[in-house]
Amino acid sequence: MNIKIDFLKLIQQACTNKEIIAGKSIYISLGLLLIFSLSYFFWFGNGLFFYQENSMLFIFYGEYLRKYLMSPGGLLEYIGNFITQGYFSRIYGSLVITLFLLIFGGLFIRVYKLLETGKSVWLFPVLIPSCLLFLMQIRVDHYIFHTLGYILVTIYLLISIIFEKRRLNVLTLVLFPLFFYITGSFALIFLIGYLSYCLLYKRGTSRYLLPGSLILTSFFTFFLFEKVLFLQPAGHIIRYPLSIFETARLYAGDSILCSYIIFFPLIVRITGFLKSDKRFSILFSQISLVIVLSFTLLLSKNLYDPEFADYIKIEKLYCEQEWDKIILQHEQIPSKSLTGQYFYNLALTEKGQLCDRMFFGNQDYGAKSLVLPRESEYINRSVYFYYAVGFINEAHHLAYESMVKYGYRPENIKMLAKTEIINGNYKSAERYLGVLKKTFHYREWADRYIRMLYEPAIILSDPDLGEKIQLQPRRDFFISQNDAANIDFMLLANPDNKRAFEYKMAWFLLEKDYKSVVYQVKRMKDMNYQGVPRHIGEAIILFIDSKQELPYLGDFAIGSETENRFIQFKETLEMSENEAEFKKIMDTSLGKTFWYYYEFK
Repeated sequence: MNIKIDFLKLIQQACTNKEIIAGKSIYISLGLLLIFSLSYFFWFGNGLFFYQENSMLFIFYGEYLRKYLMSPGGLLEYIGNFITQGYFSRIYGSLVITLFLLIFGGLFIRVYKLLETGKSVWLFPVLIPSCLLFLMQIRVDHYIFHTLGYILVTIYLLISIIFEKRRLNVLTLVLFPLFFYITGSFALIFLIGYLSYCLLYKRGTSRYLLPGSLILTSFFTFFLFEKVLFLQPAGHIIRYPLSIFETARLYAGDSILCSYIIFFPLIVRITGFLKSDKRFSILFSQISLVIVLSFTLLLSKNLYDPEFADYIKIEKLYCEQEWDKIILQHEQIPSKSLTGQYFYNLALTEKGQLCDRMFFGNQDYGAKSLVLPRESEYINRSVYFYYAVGFINEAHHLAYESMVKYGYRPENIKMLAKTEIINGNYKSAERYLGVLKKTFHYREWADRYIRMLYEPAIILSDPDLGEKIQLQPRRDFFISQNDAANIDFMLLANPDNKRAFEYKMAWFLLEKDYKSVVYQVKRMKDMNYQGVPRHIGEAIILFIDSKQELPYLGDFAIGSETENRFIQFKETLEMSENEAEFKKIMDTSLGKTFWYYYEFK
């Protein structure tokens, strides 16, 4: 008899221990997710942080704040921008995202406990929101103010449930206009979610009285915002800062998370029924942990875009003027994107190595990788070509267009400041530098250039600004849509512009027009060339080989080293039985030549 009683006690104790383990598994799961989040964004989030930090400029200025105060939801974006300004540090960015995921998960655990009083929290429904938010955070167009919006919705839902349990429902109604003002369209998620809660968990007249009162309050608030306070279109109020009701503009992750928050009371109610069987509950909890985390890991891998990360990394290095690192990055891990190869060519230009080294890295887009179109998609990046080659007025024009279209961004304000200094417009430059002076991360950069104002000698001695002054055209001309023609206009207006000349030669090389390259060599003496650049020499050798004649090279000559490499190239080409075998051999230095590009690209 005693043995039987002891056996029953052991079973009961085992069940209790399993419940404790099941409860702990929630925090273990969140812990694993947070560790993975911190690691993921630290190692792979650098491009995301640069992209988002570079797409806005937070200014410590009253007028900047006033702009956001004039619209419901604007304060949410303002706070998000304040946080985003620190994204220049990937450690900071990783910690911020991980902290918000922790807060989000903790809020759902608390809401679950309020809805299922006295019962243990089931892992599956409280883990999914944090996993969804983590996956959404991988997208570069999901900003931290979006995450804040979802967190505030969950906080207000939690507070409203607490108010209801303490018979303070009127506070939910009174505070709703303020909540609507702070969060904008995110308030609509709370509205529907609270209606869901009332219909499922309330009884009697309050089941319909509370939702009805909140709906009336929301309509009154909406009317007040639209017609009295802000005088903004209704469409803007319900779509900013998140277009909840426009599924075509709403990403799948946002749609799922919005729906999950709205129907979370229903999900909790369903899991409450399933938990009546403790054995099933514990088993399902453990299985769900494996499934949800595994699915999250798999999706995070699929959502990661290495090509995007690659060219964003190169762009970041370009903004930091790390020319050598860009060159090394592309030559060791070739970028497949047009933008990545564009920045590689720009870095070579800044180092004066364009015609010496351009074929050391992949050139898959021909002359298109020299200049990006001046369209809205590329306007923030195409400006760098015009600045690098000396088209200072066009660089200023594009930077100003970018500012008008996208607002203040670090790079367009920096470009406007530099071009104004180069053109001697110190008052205008002072205004742009004053904007950067009111930021956290760029004030030191602004101080450096403020010290140059009204000091032409210091400006001329600056390696960047001084060189650009020398590259400028000496007479004005109209910029055309044809950038090859613009380079010709530049060379007519400033025959000493070596960068424009090398771009012209690079254009011919990438178009495989080696004859035009040869005809331009005679101009190199007047531009103080000490020798023939490597790839130009390769084009000359190819011309000699195909035409069987010696071109006029002025005082220049092709070295024996180039001739020997060409002989080796031809012998290798003739000995190889197929293209695949030849390409394998060309992985050596022979593949880093104009000849290889001419034959196989």
